[in-house]
Amino acid sequence: MSWIKTNFLWMMYRSLWGTKIDQEVVLAIWLQRAAFEEILAAAVHSSFEPELYSSRSEWEKTLKRSQVRLQWED
Repeated sequence: MSWIKTNFLWMMYRSLWGTKIDQEVVLAIWLQRAAFEEILAAAVHSSFEPELYSSRSEWEKTLKRSQVRLQWED
């Protein structure tokens, strides 16, 4: 699985500066805004959001078809 995070230093902190097991490699890349927006447009929330989907089953079907997950963290 790959994660896109908008803050490289935050990602380094979360991976214990590249020393956390299975998180030893953190890659920073630059994306053009249009490319980022295209990826984001294809994303499906990783958890059910009733405001966005008419039913849980619709969300589950959409999630299975999607190659991009959107997960918000607090």
